[in-house]
Amino acid sequence: MKRYAAKMSDMELPSDTARTLLRSVRSAGGNAELEQTIRKSGKLDDATWVLSPELKDRLLKRVQETGSAKRGELVYRRSELQCISCHAIGQGGGLVGPNLVSLGGSSQPDYVLESLLAPSARLKEGYSTRKILTEEGEVISGISIGETDDAIRLRLANGTVREIEIDAILDDAPGKSLMPEGLLDNLTEAELVDLTTFLAALGREPQFTVSTENLVRSLETMNYTPAANSRLNRTSVDTAAQDDPAMTWRALTTMVDGKVRLEELDKFKQHRHTPPTSFIRFDIEVTPVDSDATTTDIQLKLQSKTDVADSGNEWDGIEAWVDGKPMPTWQLKNLPLSRGRHRITLSINRDAVTSNIGIALEGDAIAATQN
Repeated sequence: MKRYAAKMSDMELPSDTARTLLRSVRSAGGNAELEQTIRKSGKLDDATWVLSPELKDRLLKRVQETGSAKRGELVYRRSELQCISCHAIGQGGGLVGPNLVSLGGSSQPDYVLESLLAPSARLKEGYSTRKILTEEGEVISGISIGETDDAIRLRLANGTVREIEIDAILDDAPGKSLMPEGLLDNLTEAELVDLTTFLAALGREPQFTVSTENLVRSLETMNYTPAANSRLNRTSVDTAAQDDPAMTWRALTTMVDGKVRLEELDKFKQHRHTPPTSFIRFDIEVTPVDSDATTTDIQLKLQSKTDVADSGNEWDGIEAWVDGKPMPTWQLKNLPLSRGRHRITLSINRDAVTSNIGIALEGDAIAATQN
């Protein structure tokens, strides 16, 4: 790496090339010296997106001519941008910023672009922030979600809720957008164009309009760690459906079309001859219409799985657990469940399941938001 850094130190790179190289180095594990050299060669410290009239016209022209909403959705889903953590699209995503479900149906691309590059100038009503200084010298910025005579409740940028006692507040002033300045500076111009195209398509183009189907949109997926993989090796896949301390999970939101993007799932390898496996889980809330009923039948259906044509079984390559207990997948088509919350855990054979999957619910149940 030092050799590459030395060779690059005297080079001058286009900003977009430097951004692409920097992202590649970070995805490969990172190297502080090489990253700094790339930033210097591409002058990235000065490469902040400033929405001048010339840049705005150029970007909007590219949105019309070459922008791809499909590519833009993948940019939107990058973890480092935090878009999903802050914004929901329909029932999936965060609560910090406005729900983007119909953004494109009500806003033109120029508004979308300005909201990305100058977010504080385009704050939506109800999402204005408050910047509070406490008597202990702490500065807290967030969106007000409630106030009493005794305290103010703010939703912070990380999605958590903070309650601040009125008596502890020294200053309370309007704040800027919770979207950090410079958040998009590492995007290339083409990526910024695609992101704008995607957001402008939400609620406007059928492919990027959220379906009214009762789909599971908020899930969790198991993080790969040596400890978790070792635990599965020493026990069985059943352990994934238990609250085992060796296994950690992270929040996952489906694509706009309601499908889980398989590329975003970690893979586990139990033994040499077993296929790579991924795990997801989600909760459903069962509310029988008949108040006297103790159970009701729920149907889980796999959506748009294209690699089952030969077998005719949509659940091929998938194992299931309900509330920690193994469940034959054929029974998911007519599953008796009691009133209340239930957890569904699925293992996915990544050799057998190769296309994105969606999960639909039928019956007296809805998908529950993950805590």
